[in-house]
Amino acid sequence: MFDKIFYLGLAITGLLLALGHWFPWPQRLHRLLAYIYGVASILVGTAIWLGWQGQWVIVGGLAAIALLGGAVTVGCYGVDWALNAWAKLRAGDDGADA
Repeated sequence: MFDKIFYLGLAITGLLLALGHWFPWPQRLHRLLAYIYGVASILVGTAIWLGWQGQWVIVGGLAAIALLGGAVTVGCYGVDWALNAWAKLRAGDDGADA
C-alpha cells in the first residue's frame, strides 16, 4: 500500500519516541519538553516520507502548523504561570496588612 520510504519514516518515528521514553535523562522531562520532543519525532518521520517524494511544501505546511501549535502551548503555559504567580501574590498580600 505505501512505499518503503513511508515505513522507514514510520520506523524512525517509533525509534525516536522509544529512545525518548527510555533515554536516561538526568531528570524526568517537563511535560512541555516531552511534548516538543514527541511532536518533533513525528515530524521527522513525516518529513522523511514526504520529503523523499519531493512534497516539501506539505512538509513546510505541517511544520508551520506544528510550530503554531507549539507556540500556543508555550504561551498557555506562560499565562498559567503568570496567573498562578498573581494568585500567590494576592494570597500573600491579603494577610500582610493586618
